[in-house]
Amino acid sequence: MSVLGPSFAKQIKQSRGLYKVLKPIADMYSNLAGYRSHGLKYDDILIEENAVVQKALGRLTERESYDRAYRHRVASMCAIAHAPLPKKDWIPKEAVSSAFRLPSRTHTPSDALADDPYPSPSLASIFLLFTTSFDYPLAIRPRRTPPLHSTATSPKPQDVRYLQPIVTEVEAENTERAFWDNVVVDKSKKH
Repeated sequence: MSVLGPSFAKQIKQSRGLYKVLKPIADMYSNLAGYRSHGLKYDDILIEENAVVQKALGRLTERESYDRAYRHRVASMCAIAHAPLPKKDWIPKEAVSSAFRLPSRTHTPSDALADDPYPSPSLASIFLLFTTSFDYPLAIRPRRTPPLHSTATSPKPQDVRYLQPIVTEVEAENTERAFWDNVVVDKSKKH
């Protein structure tokens, strides 16, 4: 059995009727799970207390590792605040074509508090809260800060399985290693 658990995805995708029945249920389940509303991808919530997953995490690129740590920090700040991220900062479930993506509204300091005296925290303000020291009373909510980067130039993160291919590769290596470790060499035959 795989470290990732049992999966019937290949069989379900091959059956068109079964796929049509189970796809809405799977989408509803992933929306109710709530990890995307905290800025996490599916592979961010894998159980890490496993040697195979630890080895796969070690093989991530520096950028993927940094992004994973950042998503975990944002999710922990959301858990502390008992509030999910704003809808625009959620991780979308599938790829959206850049031709159909609307540019997001950029906030300037002058209009940051125009609508609501207590705006919902943006991803940038959560990051700034986490990385700066608390030099103000906790009852006072900080002002919304402008985004750290423009979404028009950088692609929006998507919930893609970035760790799963590496985990299956490590499992295949472990299976091959176990096979070669148990090979019996017959030395009785002479050439």
